[in-house]
Amino acid sequence: MDQTIFIVDVQGFSSPERTADDQEEIRRGLERALRTAFADSGLDWDACHYEDRGDGCLMVLPHEHRERLISPLPGHLARELREHNARHRPEAQIRLRAAVHFGDVRRDDRGYSGQAIITTRRMVDAEELKTALDGSSSPLAVIVSDWTFENVVRKSPDHHHHDYRWVTVSPKSGEPIGAWIRLPAPLRRSAPPSTRTFARMPSVGTFARMPSARSAAALGAVLFLVLTLTAGGDALPGGCPRPPAEIRVLASAEKERVIRTVARDFEQVSRDAGGCPTVHVRVASVPFAGAVDASLDQGWLDGEQGEVSAEADVWLPDSGLEVARLRRLLEDGRAPGISVHSLGSVAQSVVVAAVPRQMADALGLDGGAYRWEDMPDWPQRHPGGAFFARPSPRSSSVGLAATVALYRATLHVGALTAETLGEAGAPERLHAVEHIMTQGDEDPMRLLCALRNAPPDSELRRTAFLISEKTVLDYRSQESLADRCGPSSIAPELVPLYAEGGAPLLDHPFVVIDRTELPRSPARSVAVEEFYRYLLGDQAQQRLRQAGYRDTAGVGSGQDPLVPYRPAVREQYGLFDDPALLDAWDRVRRSARVLLAIDQSRTMSEPFPYHKGTRLAAAVDALGLSLRLVGARDEIGLLGFAAGLDGGRDHRLLLPLGRPAAGHRGDMDRALRGLRVLDAAPALHDAIGAAVDRLRADDGDPDTTDAVIAIADGTDPDGPSTAALADRLAAGDPVRVFVIAFRAGGCTAGLDEVTRDSGGECYEVDGMTGMRRALDGIAAGLWGVPRP
Repeated sequence: MDQTIFIVDVQGFSSPERTADDQEEIRRGLERALRTAFADSGLDWDACHYEDRGDGCLMVLPHEHRERLISPLPGHLARELREHNARHRPEAQIRLRAAVHFGDVRRDDRGYSGQAIITTRRMVDAEELKTALDGSSSPLAVIVSDWTFENVVRKSPDHHHHDYRWVTVSPKSGEPIGAWIRLPAPLRRSAPPSTRTFARMPSVGTFARMPSARSAAALGAVLFLVLTLTAGGDALPGGCPRPPAEIRVLASAEKERVIRTVARDFEQVSRDAGGCPTVHVRVASVPFAGAVDASLDQGWLDGEQGEVSAEADVWLPDSGLEVARLRRLLEDGRAPGISVHSLGSVAQSVVVAAVPRQMADALGLDGGAYRWEDMPDWPQRHPGGAFFARPSPRSSSVGLAATVALYRATLHVGALTAETLGEAGAPERLHAVEHIMTQGDEDPMRLLCALRNAPPDSELRRTAFLISEKTVLDYRSQESLADRCGPSSIAPELVPLYAEGGAPLLDHPFVVIDRTELPRSPARSVAVEEFYRYLLGDQAQQRLRQAGYRDTAGVGSGQDPLVPYRPAVREQYGLFDDPALLDAWDRVRRSARVLLAIDQSRTMSEPFPYHKGTRLAAAVDALGLSLRLVGARDEIGLLGFAAGLDGGRDHRLLLPLGRPAAGHRGDMDRALRGLRVLDAAPALHDAIGAAVDRLRADDGDPDTTDAVIAIADGTDPDGPSTAALADRLAAGDPVRVFVIAFRAGGCTAGLDEVTRDSGGECYEVDGMTGMRRALDGIAAGLWGVPRP
């Protein structure tokens, strides 16, 4: 079957200067660039076959796509590559060779094959194409077959056939191939269609390069022309012929102040030659608490008419991660008639770990860098313990980027997916990470205000704040916080630390909001584009740098000696599955109250396989292992049981519930070492019921998970039946019950059904390997993916 073949290859992908992380970043960046360029070119990605080839990809497209593949795709792809390269260090940048051919291909279980694919592969590997790319500043070089040039390119003036040059490709084997090479210029993202019939606008950056007087005259003339063509009625009082076009801008709370200043500058330079205003910018900050989805529920984009937040033309979030989340919600129909598209970044910032100076010195972090994977060890390394604060990943780009970086480092995975987040051992490791976030999800600015006046022994003086670089610069300048926090004479110095391997990037996109069901104002569309261009200009970029942001090239103001000129950055796009990550975060951050119940009956004196001691000794070892499941905000207690253990009762509380601070852990160790086997029968069912009753009797936080973990032989010949135990468990607040049974068949006598009904599980183990697997399963039951 005849198909269009499109093969791309990253120049120098295997270069020794590129690390595995660089190559991973390139692969993600390439697919992202292709997807965006396809969408902007009107090509249906889902109608195409895509094969990742590591250093590039093979795509097979329906023949009706070949026109747009020739143009405008190369220009859009060149733009996306250039934007990617502007955000990455050289080793992670992409320079791409692309080949287009048309011919017969075959498909089987292993993919596509055929002579046409071989020819396309030889074209993309051609030395002539590599040389053309090396000798150019373009991020993209395209080669098309002679047939494609004659039958597609030459037949339309829109295909820029004069930009191609003829080459003869001489492959290592086979006949020479006639082909044509082009180095496409990056295309701007298209202006909304309704603006194109009114005025042809200057290219991006024109107004940034003009002196302010010329900029004012040029922009004013364009807007005056559009307003004249589209608006009727009499002149305004005061001699100005038309009202100004209005732009409604919704900025993040962090950016609102500087955007208001820049908007006033823009209004001034936009005045026409007679001094009349041609544009008015209304700026508001996001009025809703919570994430994008919560904001939509509260009326954002479709709320009360006249509200800037509901009618915004432009949205200026802190990160494109928020834009990606909004797009998914819009695709699900959450706000019908609304679409969004990003014109590009207007500033940059990064996520840093801001640490009080004395804390940084105590942890040996005076070099200004840290590793995400080392953070969970900071509480043990600091003499007085260490604490952390981070915004919620549901409502903050900073919180989301920090969570992605911390979880990836903790699990040692490339991407956070439902599979990697649910792997054995992952839930308890992430639970431990979340429990070092002792400050919860409080607004970092409120915590920093509290830090300014915190006494020397305050927990805040041993807290690392995962915040934006702009926020820590506000704190360090002191003046920026004076009106928010009040004066302070004891404010500790806050040191910004940058993650090795790249600080998480906040790309501050300029997002245009379109309402497809409402008529578009051409004057407003022009003003929106010009406001974006103005934000990229020298004056606005200087304002943003002075406010603590970096410009679009990643360069800061250079005024703080602890802030690097251009730190290594790392994008978070493609590194996580948003719903899976947030679901995992909701689960692993929950605190737990766990009562450990250990069998002390005569059955525990039997040898335990693959262990040098008895079942009781193995149970003690298992309880020691179970302590790794416990986070800093959890509570844990210990109960022993055997028939007649405590007079008329079959159980005894050996250690009450408490948080695993140093003293409580010591008490737990002493209680475990004091356990002895008694010449008594098992009393498993009664002990489970008693442990459940004790948890229910102590009123806990409704968001806390209560659980009993019983380690026993698994038998209870003289105790109540499993049916009676099931009734007891069902008669009150939920408590999850987990049983580790040392006897084969210990779960099959009804315990498996009882534990599952409670939300727990019963595990039969015959060695320490099985014990560890059981503990992994218990952690998954407490904080992992819920069982269907």
